[in-house]
Amino acid sequence: MADAVFTACFLNQCLKHSDVVGMANFAPTVNTRGAIFTHQDGIVLRSTYFVFELYIHHLGDIIVDSWLSENSAFDVEMAGKTRSVPYVDAVATKRMGSNDLRIALVNRHPDQMESVSLHLGSAIQYSNAVLYSVVGDSKDAYNDIGREQVRIVEQPLSWNMNSNLTVEIQPHSVNVLVIT
Repeated sequence: MADAVFTACFLNQCLKHSDVVGMANFAPTVNTRGAIFTHQDGIVLRSTYFVFELYIHHLGDIIVDSWLSENSAFDVEMAGKTRSVPYVDAVATKRMGSNDLRIALVNRHPDQMESVSLHLGSAIQYSNAVLYSVVGDSKDAYNDIGREQVRIVEQPLSWNMNSNLTVEIQPHSVNVLVIT
C-alpha cells in the first residue's frame, strides 16, 4: 500500500501542476517493481496497477480549483528532521461536457481514518456519490504470487443533498469520489 499511496500522491502533484508538467513517466511497468508482475503461471496486479486503473476510469480531464480548508497532519522523521505531513492529499477534476465532480483523496496516515467534508455549493444539484478505493489489509499490504491483499472497492454514498457531503476515508488508502 505504501507504493500505491506514493504513486497516487505523485500523480496528484502532476495533476495539480499540469500547467507546467508536460509529461510524466512511470517505469518499469512490467516486472521488477512494476505495476504488473508476470510469472510462468500468470500475472500479479500490484498496488500501483490499481491506482492507475482507478485514476484512468474515474478521474476527469479538467482540473478544478479546489483546496482543503482543514487538514490534520502527523509528524514524520526524515533525514534527522521532523516534518509535518498532511493526512489527506486531494485534487478535484471534472470531465469535459459534464458537471460530474471527481475528487482524488489520498489518506497518507498509516493508522488513522480521516473525514473529509465537501461543500458542494448550490450552483449544481448533485444527487449521487460513489467512493472507489484502493485498499489493503494493512499499510504493509501487497499483492504477490498467491497473495492478493490490495484491491479496489466501490461504496455508494448517501447524504442529504441540502448539506455538505462527508466522506470517511480509510487509513493509507487511495480513493476517487465521483459525484453526479
